[in-house]
Amino acid sequence: MRAVVKKRQGFGIDILEVEKPSIQPDEVLIRVSFAGICGSDLHIYEWSEGYEWLKFPLIPGHEFSGEVVTTGNQVGSVQVGDRVTVSPHVYCGRCYYCRGGKPNLCREGALRIGFIRPGAFADFVAVPESSVFVLPENCPLDVAALTEPFCVALYALETAGSSLGNSVLIVGPGPIGLILVKTLKYMGISSLLIAGLTDDNHRLMLAQSLGADETIRVDKENLLEVVKNVTQGMGVDTVFEVSGSIEGLTQAMESVKKGGKIFMIGLFQNPTKFFFTPLVRREIMLQGVFNYTSETWRKAISLFTTKKIDLSSLITHKIPLGKIEEGFQLLKQKEAVKVLVIP
Repeated sequence: MRAVVKKRQGFGIDILEVEKPSIQPDEVLIRVSFAGICGSDLHIYEWSEGYEWLKFPLIPGHEFSGEVVTTGNQVGSVQVGDRVTVSPHVYCGRCYYCRGGKPNLCREGALRIGFIRPGAFADFVAVPESSVFVLPENCPLDVAALTEPFCVALYALETAGSSLGNSVLIVGPGPIGLILVKTLKYMGISSLLIAGLTDDNHRLMLAQSLGADETIRVDKENLLEVVKNVTQGMGVDTVFEVSGSIEGLTQAMESVKKGGKIFMIGLFQNPTKFFFTPLVRREIMLQGVFNYTSETWRKAISLFTTKKIDLSSLITHKIPLGKIEEGFQLLKQKEAVKVLVIP
């Protein structure tokens, strides 16, 4: 089969003919229909800092959908021909956190598909039965490939619960930030702001069409002034920091009201310094949000299939596997929101 292969440290990837995966008794083989390019895939391609732990050769790709073509003899919940999407995290199922309903905090860590196990930038991918979610017939496979980033956003909202308040700021207009916009408007948030840069203009315009009340270009506008104007000088109730940057975290701290909440979703690539005293004095809660649970996946699929959340407008490009490097460039230049690769 054909696959995108990262053979070594350094810039770039190769498209190679490799052996079709074999499966274990508790695994299924999936013919990949669509695989989304994530920001982390771009980092792997460019070989950004923070990915030194990867082992080679590696087939990336962890946001995907497809059709089951083979099942192991211990598989009971999935059948050949099922249309599926897959959680890329494979948990131990035995530790304190897994047994307590928080597998995203698994002590053993996750055997992540596309990072440690071979991923979905390929014709076929082998995955554990426990990671597979069968899709209803009315769920399009291209949209289903967005389930993983949708679950990241949805789990952040599950974590926030009823404490969101009426005003929310999203820092970072990437796919997860835009999914938050769409979902928060569905939830009825009355004042929704999203911040980015001037070169995020395409994404910020999309955010406006998805329901954002204010789109702020922080390199051209004063974010704090906009926030104060919208909230009568109070600051927003909640901030979701999705950029993974010290600038984004600083903007979040400055924009949230006293006693407000900041939920950190974005992953920082490097160690950084941050002055925490204002958070202490203003009693701001800062909480990290990581991954999701199986229940999050079931909820996401239900929202897709009942048409309550439509994320199809985030799919800006579909490209064949052999042209995946064009997809990386589209994302790097911020000309795309979500690029789907078609093997």
